[in-house]
Amino acid sequence: MGCSLSCFYFEAFASFLQWVVQWETGSKGVIHYLDDFLFVGPAGSSSFGILLSTFTWFARKFAIPLALEKTIPPTTTLEFLGIQIDTVNREFRLPEEKVAKLRSILNSTLKSKKVKLKHIQSLIGHLNFATRVIPIGRVFNRRLIALTSGLDNPNWHIRIPQVVKDDLIVWQEFLENFNGITYWQGELFENAALNLYTDAAASAGFGAIFGTHWIADAWPSFWVELKLTKNLVLLEFFPLLVVLEVWGPQLANKRIVWHCDNMGVVQVVNNLSSNSPPVLRLLRQAVFRALKFNILIQAKHIPGCTNVVADALSRFQFNELWEIANYLDKEGTPCPQHLWNLVLPEFQNG
Repeated sequence: MGCSLSCFYFEAFASFLQWVVQWETGSKGVIHYLDDFLFVGPAGSSSFGILLSTFTWFARKFAIPLALEKTIPPTTTLEFLGIQIDTVNREFRLPEEKVAKLRSILNSTLKSKKVKLKHIQSLIGHLNFATRVIPIGRVFNRRLIALTSGLDNPNWHIRIPQVVKDDLIVWQEFLENFNGITYWQGELFENAALNLYTDAAASAGFGAIFGTHWIADAWPSFWVELKLTKNLVLLEFFPLLVVLEVWGPQLANKRIVWHCDNMGVVQVVNNLSSNSPPVLRLLRQAVFRALKFNILIQAKHIPGCTNVVADALSRFQFNELWEIANYLDKEGTPCPQHLWNLVLPEFQNG
């Protein structure tokens, strides 16, 4: 039997080997996973050759055997850890058979009241593999992983609670039209660079601005009757969902720093979790849209006084709005009405 510390020591040595190559070359274009190393450099430059030759030199120095038949020369397309990387089309691609297998396991899980531990572990493995190219999907794996805590008999049957099935439904709906291809996300945009602002006023409604476009609407009467307008996190998060729903295609493949004057919402966005059921239902839909359009959003707190344009819009103070933001369209975009109902338990993602 092998030593239980073997993997630890091997990873420590592999990490050292990566570090020494980076230190010697002054380049960060090398990563590793256990004994698989990937070297990256600009096309037509000598950096790749320098990295590879330096790595090979240290391998000889430390008496590390290399599998030369597995060494791939400089190329723009290769497979690393089961993921196809295409630097020309700026794509990550999951193998079709992996996506098909994941769909199959998901469907069988959702049809069952109870499944064996080994079935859940297999599903977790396939979902974790998918999140290598769809990192935002990790939020929908947390409850599933928690179900296996403390269990070690692979044949034990585990009941799948509805909250976990809700997470899996998001995956199922996303994978229905997912072809296994994810485009690289570009540079990190501050929301100001996109002229993307949102705000909400409990006494009136919400406002959202993107470029010259804007959306504003009052809280529906049933929200007031259910006292949802007292949930400030819900009110401030709702316009972000509207932004993803309406302008998601224009924001596709972008990484965005979204400024918000509500610290509770900042935590919801950054942690992708909430203790409020209505907020969590909106969060599921928002993440589903972010998955669909390959958008990554990070939230950053700003004082409310600096969000004057969206603040005026959320209070329907249009005379003031035109004075401070006369570049905006004269006609706004309608708010998708189905979004209001997503706070109710009987409505699902879609």
